[in-house]
Amino acid sequence: NEFYAYHKYARDSGGHQDNQYQDLQCFIEEANKVELENTFFVAIADGAFFDTNNGKTNVTKMRHMKNISNNRTVFALASNDLPELMKRLSGQ
Repeated sequence: NEFYAYHKYARDSGGHQDNQYQDLQCFIEEANKVELENTFFVAIADGAFFDTNNGKTNVTKMRHMKNISNNRTVFALASNDLPELMKRLSGQ
C-alpha cells in the first residue's frame, strides 16, 4: 500500500485559515480522481478551526471534508483518528 497525506493545523478563524481549508478540499477533490490500486490519500485537519461551521453547507468544515471524500481511498480525519484508519486499511 502507498499512502499520501496532507496535514493542516489551524486553531483560530480568520486570516489565512480559509486558504488552509481550501487547500485540503482541493487535495481531496484531486485525490478522488486517482484510480491507482492500493493507493490511499489522507487529508488530516487538526485544530478548532476545522470544527467550526462551513457556512455554505451548514456542517462543520471537518464534516464537509469527510462528505466530499470517497471514503474508500480518500479520507479526511483528525490526526488522533489516523491509527484506527491505518489498522482498518491494513486489515487488523
